[in-house]
Amino acid sequence: MEKNQLLYAITVAKSKNFTKAAEILSISQPSLSNQIIKLENELHVHLFERNHHTVTLTEAGTAFVYYAAALLGNWKELKLLMHDYSSLKKGSLRIGATPIMEIFNIPALLANFQKQYSDISMTLLQTGSSALLTALKNKEIDVAFIIASDSNPEIADNDFNFIKLSEDLLCAIMSPKNPLSTHKTIKVAALNSEKLILPTGTNTLQKVVKKYFDSHNIPFKTTYCCDQTEAALAFASENLGVYFGTENIARCHGYNDLVCIPLDPPLYRSFSLVTTQKLQFHPTLKNFVLFVQEKI
Repeated sequence: MEKNQLLYAITVAKSKNFTKAAEILSISQPSLSNQIIKLENELHVHLFERNHHTVTLTEAGTAFVYYAAALLGNWKELKLLMHDYSSLKKGSLRIGATPIMEIFNIPALLANFQKQYSDISMTLLQTGSSALLTALKNKEIDVAFIIASDSNPEIADNDFNFIKLSEDLLCAIMSPKNPLSTHKTIKVAALNSEKLILPTGTNTLQKVVKKYFDSHNIPFKTTYCCDQTEAALAFASENLGVYFGTENIARCHGYNDLVCIPLDPPLYRSFSLVTTQKLQFHPTLKNFVLFVQEKI
């Protein structure tokens, strides 16, 4: 069984006609028919039911075409991988990052990487951490900067390779008009009657905070759901409730009047670089991972 025969069988299955398939493949129709017959003889099964004008897949043929397509896909991946090895710095990267990536200086990091590896093309997807993990698993991106938490069920997926880059102390962010703003630290029980400003339930931040409240047996209820950090900080600035994040987040968005108070006991979240286990040794990606580890 040869690689070309896999392509021939797939093309015939799609075209449902040997003559059309031969035209697509740029070979003669008798040559195509002979190759398919040779393949069927080797496998000891009929892959196609032949009629006067069309051909249809047998049950065995359906299974063969499915796995043949997968094999050709892996073959293409192998060729691309070897191309990257042979061309060293040439390649492409599809990068994912959380909406607060500027807090971690990701734009500057990508700019420095591009200067050093000018022949590598990069694209960026900016969305929430859970969505980035899904995109990574679906091969829509190659690597992701995420806010990692054991509150994310995806974290336990063995397909992922996590590299912790930093760990941030989360604070209760509030207006100086809030009576709690004079505290040096805030126990979670003190937030029992506070209105909370958080993203929707699929967001990692809400999962982290909810788990923190649950672990201290404090009722948790989001009063204002804001998926945009800017909007959440604006609500907090107007003394409409308490938001959660780092002091850098508030300062980066220009809310210097907001008070950021650490929780007691402290609450941390991790900023991580994630790849899939399958792609972690891709040369272009490996260069990027090493670069990030050196810079952060």
